[in-house]
Amino acid sequence: MTVGRGGRNRFRRFGVEAEHRSGGDGESRPMELLNERSAEDWLKRRGLIAPLERVVVRALSGGVSNVVLHVHRGVHSSFVVKQCREQLRVPEPWFAPLERIRREAAVLRFCGRLLTDAAEVRVPQVLFEVSEDYAFGMTAAADGYRVWKTLLLDGETDERIAAACGRTLGRLHAATWHDAQAALALGGPDYFDDLRLDPYYRTAAGRNRCVAAALESLIRESLSRRDGFVHGDFSPKNLLVTDDGLMLVDFEVGHYGDSSFDLGFFLAHLTLKAIRAGERAHRYVALTEAFWDGYERETCGALSPAERRDVMRRGLRHLAGCVLARVDGKSRVEYLTEERQQAARSLALELFRDGPDDWPGVLRCLANVT
Repeated sequence: MTVGRGGRNRFRRFGVEAEHRSGGDGESRPMELLNERSAEDWLKRRGLIAPLERVVVRALSGGVSNVVLHVHRGVHSSFVVKQCREQLRVPEPWFAPLERIRREAAVLRFCGRLLTDAAEVRVPQVLFEVSEDYAFGMTAAADGYRVWKTLLLDGETDERIAAACGRTLGRLHAATWHDAQAALALGGPDYFDDLRLDPYYRTAAGRNRCVAAALESLIRESLSRRDGFVHGDFSPKNLLVTDDGLMLVDFEVGHYGDSSFDLGFFLAHLTLKAIRAGERAHRYVALTEAFWDGYERETCGALSPAERRDVMRRGLRHLAGCVLARVDGKSRVEYLTEERQQAARSLALELFRDGPDDWPGVLRCLANVT
């Protein structure tokens, strides 16, 4: 259900029947910015909760590009409202088009059809969209969920979660591999450059001229690929651990393109945590191996052996780029000391220089810095 400007929408949602009138006079209205204080009134004016209903709204943390609010409704089902921001909350200037929120809702719906309630990793269900305020609502994770990133930083390394991540990403890639209908539904890399390639690779290239040509080549290749689904932010911070499984969130970079980016991006997160762990690095290395096993099991039927080798090879180049970007790009990890940042930088430069084409080759390089 979409609530937009220029018409009347009668709908029933969350047990409330309401009538919403949006301006049909063609006048431009400023985007209404949401926060913990304003959200309840906004929801009532939109007819999304009852006029006399009281809710508790709290901001959810973890991202830099959106405002995400949890709406607790007592006896009714709680939900989440997400609204994007044009300027991202990082120290350096970083902007992205507001229209990306509409793409995110579309990608989330698409993935919801692939990852049903029976899947070991689920996704939120889109409940409503408010187009002129660049916001949408979705189902919330069960109470008591834990963010996998937090568990990893606390030293909890569960290989079952890593394997489930591999199977889920493999399923999304395999189900959309060279599929024209999926390409049409998901759209191209319009926002991928703004939210990933430019702030990650171009920024890192400016600070590491020795690999600038390799990063520019990676950008060009990635923008030209049309292989399958790309989540674009498949990482531990977007995986919520609940009592009955995992929930994957944050699809704003989702599109149809270079699927190998997801491999490099995800493995970069585990690799950086291995570098942080020092003598305990082997526990995070085991997670990467469990992930690879799950991914290969899911993709072996849809991708030929040659295609799987090519995806791995390109994914390892993205691994090098993402590791470097998380210490020298615009979005840097917050959990590495200066010494560990230098170790990550050294690993990325070694991967670009030596170019291993399999995971054991990467692990040999990793052993040199942990």
